[in-house]
Amino acid sequence: IAVSLLVASAVFGVITFQLWRHEGWRRRAGEFCEIVSLGSLVAGGAILLVDADIDGAIIAVSAGSLGVMWALLRVRFTEFSSAIIVIPSTMAVCGGIVEWAELDFGVGAIPFLIGGSLLIGLGQGDYGAAILIRIAGVVTVFSSVPQWLDEYSGLDGLIPALGIGALLLWTGMQWNRIEQIIGGSAVTVIAIVVYLTNNIDNDLLQGVAIVAVGVAGLVFTAFVVKRQRQSSYVTTTGA
Repeated sequence: IAVSLLVASAVFGVITFQLWRHEGWRRRAGEFCEIVSLGSLVAGGAILLVDADIDGAIIAVSAGSLGVMWALLRVRFTEFSSAIIVIPSTMAVCGGIVEWAELDFGVGAIPFLIGGSLLIGLGQGDYGAAILIRIAGVVTVFSSVPQWLDEYSGLDGLIPALGIGALLLWTGMQWNRIEQIIGGSAVTVIAIVVYLTNNIDNDLLQGVAIVAVGVAGLVFTAFVVKRQRQSSYVTTTGA
């Protein structure tokens, strides 16, 4: 199987090179073949490493690193393939690090927070499918925060989470990235809600506080998004 995958990788690599010399749908088809070629290479190599009794975490980090490096080299020249490659590759690296280092549940969120942040940074560039990379980064960061808060339910969990939310909000407002503004608001709301749930014993007070925080977060997000859109409109049109 591994040999077949490596042969398929070579074949699709040649097809990619041929199609990439054209424009339009042929180049997009070439990007699809590029994804298949790299995926076949990674899968074939992973099977060989498994047969060689290499640790699964090391395989994940190695395969993910290959995908990330390839995507970084190609990101400025592709419409969508680099985005599709870099997102799962980054997740593979983060997951492999967690498994290899045997990180605890809460601390295990840190590699994903870093990986998500790097995706957000990469997605600021002016190239194809950059918004997909940013959204993936925001989702990764957002999904990692509850894991952190579940382990650290006091101020030691709340303060870093609020810092992450504030950073997402600030960068979103600076660069006019709506997805980062929404993500930052969501992280902030989740952090406060989890903290209140863990530190208020009264169910009624919990409910009132959660509703108040949720409404405030929604109103704030709507206000900021509207303001950013108006600012973008004025900048674009000069009105």
